[in-house]
Amino acid sequence: MSSIKLETHCHTAETSPCGVLSARELVALYHKAGYQTLVVTDHLWSEWKAGLPMEKRVQAYLAGYRAAREAGSALGMHVLLGAELRMEPEPEDYLCYGLTEQALPDLMAFMDGHPSLSALHDYLRARGMLLLQAHPFRDGLRPMDLSLLDGVEVYNGNPRHNSRNGRALHHASARPGLILTSGSDAHQKEDVGRGGLRVPKPISDNAEWLSFLRECPSPRRIEDGK
Repeated sequence: MSSIKLETHCHTAETSPCGVLSARELVALYHKAGYQTLVVTDHLWSEWKAGLPMEKRVQAYLAGYRAAREAGSALGMHVLLGAELRMEPEPEDYLCYGLTEQALPDLMAFMDGHPSLSALHDYLRARGMLLLQAHPFRDGLRPMDLSLLDGVEVYNGNPRHNSRNGRALHHASARPGLILTSGSDAHQKEDVGRGGLRVPKPISDNAEWLSFLRECPSPRRIEDGK
């Protein structure tokens, strides 16, 4: 069965401090690996670059995504905006899907208030976005209440962490209808293409992306590059 490869979780060096690959390098590697759509999920935590005016914070955060979108357009790829959120001082990470440039300033301001997971979920749901917990069984992290999530990343391909993916899948499967995803969590060259989803048709914008996840909560997952 033919399918199209989509990356759900990747980072750019322009925006994520832990990112090694520039947006252009990241896109080129994914293009070579046969992916058609990337969701750029750079890190965004409470009070991210809080010393700057909001407009400059927003522009700084969008730098990696915009560079990736430009590079992807030149190669016929689709690049969507997402985020990996953390409400410090809590260490857990959450993938936000359906984010737009217009919604980013308000989300940043909301995150600055160190909201609870329940409040964040309600905030995103009211604005049509989705919230999934990333790699919930890594060292130092904990699985959260599934009723406060739209989904769980049940496979994380980052080779430098033990994400205990089997435990994540078992945990998330306890709630029928929960969205179950796979992502490479790409920061370096070796990470590219280890995870992601196989989708039946091209996904070119947030509307198609969110519709796909809601209609197909357990899509075909790429694991270990397969």
